[in-house]
Amino acid sequence: QFLTAISTAQKPLVAAVRGAAVGVGTTLLLHCDLVYAGKSARFSLPFVQLGICPEAASSLLLPQMVGYHHAAAKLLLGEPFGADEALAMGFVNQVLDDDAVLDHARAQAAKLAALPASSTTCRIRSRTSATAPAC
Repeated sequence: QFLTAISTAQKPLVAAVRGAAVGVGTTLLLHCDLVYAGKSARFSLPFVQLGICPEAASSLLLPQMVGYHHAAAKLLLGEPFGADEALAMGFVNQVLDDDAVLDHARAQAAKLAALPASSTTCRIRSRTSATAPAC
């Protein structure tokens, strides 16, 4: 139910990450519109190493977001990657100090919340599921 809810959300989703984001902690970010990472953030997609299929459409969405070769390395090898690498490949919007990341994400969410309701009833299709309304 959780993954269905975030993949079909009709309002923008904002995320802040500090520390480890393993498995669903990383794949859920593929469904967010704005992702801010603290310097300590470490992302990992260990599905293949565990003998399971990548979840939450990650094998579809990750290549769209970061390109095939980056996605293949992350999904097939499952090696953790840090915030700076995530930023360089376009997985996160910005890297901040750990003590600032949550406040920054909240401030960005407040900017979105201050917009007219009709302007945020759709999401950018390339960062979301194909079922989200197009802007």
